[in-house]
Order: sequence, then C-alpha cells, then structure tokens
Amino acid sequence: MKLIPGEIYHLYNRGNNRERLFYTPQHYAYFLKKLRDHLRPHCDILAYCLMPNHFHILIRATHLTIQPLRRDQSDTPHPLIPEITGFSRGLQIMLSSYTRAINKSHSRKGSLFSQNTKMKRTSSEAFKADYSAWCFLYIHQNPVKAGYVQTPENWKYSSYREYLGRVNDPLCNIEVARKVLSLEINELIKFSGVNIPPHIRDKFFNRKTGATTSGGTSNLFPACENPLFCSFLFTWPPFSQPSPGCPLMGTISTATISARSECM
Repeated sequence: MKLIPGEIYHLYNRGNNRERLFYTPQHYAYFLKKLRDHLRPHCDILAYCLMPNHFHILIRATHLTIQPLRRDQSDTPHPLIPEITGFSRGLQIMLSSYTRAINKSHSRKGSLFSQNTKMKRTSSEAFKADYSAWCFLYIHQNPVKAGYVQTPENWKYSSYREYLGRVNDPLCNIEVARKVLSLEINELIKFSGVNIPPHIRDKFFNRKTGATTSGGTSNLFPACENPLFCSFLFTWPPFSQPSPGCPLMGTISTATISARSECM
C-alpha cells in the first residue's frame, strides 16, 4: 500500500498460526523498544496495543514515511525495482529482529509473525467515512474485551496510560493525536468503554462488512439498540465539532495471559 502523508492507518499483525508473540513482560518491553527505534522515526504513532498473540498500531503518515531509503548519495532508483521507504524497512527490521530474539530464547525456528503486516487507512476527507477515532478507542479496548483487565489503564502494554500522563517518555505523538482526533483526556476516559458496532470495526480491518446502505457504502449511523452508544454519538467532538484541518473532526502474571484470538 502506498501511504499518503497526513492520512491515518491501522497496522496489525498476529502470531503465525495464532502463535504467541509475547511470553514475559520483558518481551513486551523489547518489542516496544523496537517500535521506538525503527518505526517512530518514520511516522507519528497515535496509539498502540500489544496483546499476547497480536498487536495493533495506529499511525499518521508524514513526509518521512514516504521518503525512499538511500544507502548513500550515489544510489539512484532503478526503473524496474520498486523503491523501498525508510518506513517499510523500519517495519521489516522491527519484526525480524524481534523474531530472531524470540527464536533464540525459545529454541524455535521459522516465522513468528504472519507473513504480511496488514494496513488499513482509517482517515478520510468525508466526515462519515473517517474511522480513526473509532479505531483509537478499539485499540485501547482490546485488553478489556479479552478479559485480561477491567479498565484500559491497567494494561501496561498499550498507549492508554500515555494519554493519562502516566508515562515519562511516551511513544505516541500525543499533540498530533489530540489535534487530528479532537481528543481530550476526559473524553478518552468517558468513551473508553463504549461498545463499537461490528460494522464500524470492520472499517479498520481489511475485511468486508455486511452493513451497507442501498448505495453500497457503509452506513455509519444505523438504527442503534445501544442507548449509551446513541446518547454519546453526537456529543463527542470528533462527531459533533471537527477541529480545523481535521477530516473527522498493574502487573499481570504470565500465567493469566493465554495465547488466544482475543479481539483482533
């Protein structure tokens, strides 16, 4: 996929054959270090969540994201060879280096992640077609929906606590996230537990959705049976007052973390 500066994308991958990715707290920390070192220099990270057998990352592409990778000044593009960007290379290094570390520590061989990291654009110039804020909420809900914790802030391996100001050196570009998602901390807390309808969840994954209008396009506001969802839908700033320039708008033991499909 060719990324567009200024647009927002959902990146996700899981363990090969739904295999576990993270076995200990040290593994989560090591992956986050790889994320910081190899991906963050090439994009704005808006949200992330690491689960035992998969991960989610929400990014905003910048001019650095699409910058071609050059080894030295003498390198010139070949007309028959697609250019690789620093972002693509960083993603590749992040996953391959983590795989090597896990293979070595667990005496295993072969792929750890599914072959291709999937990516879905969530932003749009059209107000009703932008699902970035929904995806942001969904990412932070993963540990709660999987039953690992009762509230998002209790999961140590997501960006939720960064937005609460509890992390000294956050991975996320919080200033950019607040601008493009019209996000405030009180709103993050208020809406962190809302149920996201399945037809909306489908919009930030590379899969089809059955919820369509007669014209064949997604219907963002169908008849809703969830009173909480209906009551907040038009009061949250991303839906009611898009900001200028915005298109939309505890320690956990290893034994309690089972390798299952959770929410992805």
